[in-house]
Amino acid sequence: VLHECDHMNKLVDDLLMLSRLDSGRLILDREPLPLPEFIAELQRQTQRLGEQRGIQVELGPLEGVILGDATRLRQVLLILLDNSLRNTPSGGKIRLETAIQGRNAHIIVSDTGRGIPAEHLPHVFERFYKVTDTLDAEQRRSGLGLSLARRFVEAQGGRIQMTSQEGQGTTVTLRMPLL
Repeated sequence: VLHECDHMNKLVDDLLMLSRLDSGRLILDREPLPLPEFIAELQRQTQRLGEQRGIQVELGPLEGVILGDATRLRQVLLILLDNSLRNTPSGGKIRLETAIQGRNAHIIVSDTGRGIPAEHLPHVFERFYKVTDTLDAEQRRSGLGLSLARRFVEAQGGRIQMTSQEGQGTTVTLRMPLL
């Protein structure tokens, strides 16, 4: 019963957040955000979970400063890292890196997980869309995480895209305007 209450609480919170985003009532606290320090801290936090699952969480090159909401960007990256951790087998890798391209910083999260079949890729950012619908209560998800991630990124003037090959992994790229 407690597990069900927690699940319903998170679902309601996510729906309320999407409602605020849809109505333009979410206030963003945008500030200069140096990506090397920000991403390195997320990697340190996530690395502990990765070690427990036999997954290496590594850093690639990091550069750039964006004008962003640290809380919301952290939430986006935690959604992406959670997905990677759940879908990467023991012995796999997750990589966090950034790159500068023109006036944008690209924040890249890639993994060596099971990947996503091509027919699902156009729909992964839709509300309630799930690639797999498992009955395992521990793995049950609402299908709102990637939808929230997309909306948080777009609210900050960015874009998010995903590429994946089944059996070879997934790469998600956030394109955020540089400061």
